Amino acid sequence: VRLTGPNSVDLNQCSREDLLRVPGLSESLADRIIDNRPYRHRLDLVARMVVPSGVYQNIRDLVDVNTTAAHRSVVAS
Repeated sequence: VRLTGPNSVDLNQCSREDLLRVPGLSESLADRIIDNRPYRHRLDLVARMVVPSGVYQNIRDLVDVNTTAAHRSVVAS
């Protein structure tokens, strides 16, 4: 498993503003991505129905997950 590339946004660490710079992501999708953290893999965006598969196809090379952050436990509030 690779770490995030130099041109990709880490889904678990990035800011809302970082997500809004990704072509194809709206404000509502950026908020959904943040609300559904953490992710173990970028495919979680589709598997957990956070973004539609068509959107994922357009952004998949622009987003990634840092493998060390992906294994943190989820804290429900």
